[in-house]
Amino acid sequence: MDKLKELLQTDTSFSDENFVNRIITEIRKVIEKTNTKSRYSILNFYCDWALHPRKDKITQEMKKILSAVYIDMVKDIYSGWGLGGPNIKQFTYMENLKQDIERFFKKNNNQNQTITSNENWQRFVLSLSRILVTQPIYNPTPEIERVEFMGAAEGCAIWVVYFNKEIKSRNGKEYIFYRTMNAF
Repeated sequence: MDKLKELLQTDTSFSDENFVNRIITEIRKVIEKTNTKSRYSILNFYCDWALHPRKDKITQEMKKILSAVYIDMVKDIYSGWGLGGPNIKQFTYMENLKQDIERFFKKNNNQNQTITSNENWQRFVLSLSRILVTQPIYNPTPEIERVEFMGAAEGCAIWVVYFNKEIKSRNGKEYIFYRTMNAF
């Protein structure tokens, strides 16, 4: 934890992918040393995802999140409104990850809110998204084939969720994927 505290005290360039990768690596080390993977299952999942080019081992917590995202996507496709849903928004903006990071720092006696302050969180999410661009999640749920990022303009990240089976809209159009994005 000392290395992580030192890192956050000396640098806060959250728009730098290497810096964000170092933070993720140090957090993962603390989680492993303290045997708290289950306590911070979402944070641990993202740490693993950032450090592995192919992600096919999915935590139960992430399965629940992605199942809820899938349900919102099916509803959105069927309705044709294109408004997404609350679970899609939470996943796209990594709100569950933010909550786990806040709990992690609070539990480890570091009230440092540097990462989760609004401006830094946006930079952190965008940098983490760029790290994850070439690292899809495979078969996170029975309905989802893979989840991946696509390159996007500065200030946003595009998520694409590919389905194992087509989803039909109300007008009969079939969809094999759902694309959404965050924008800051």
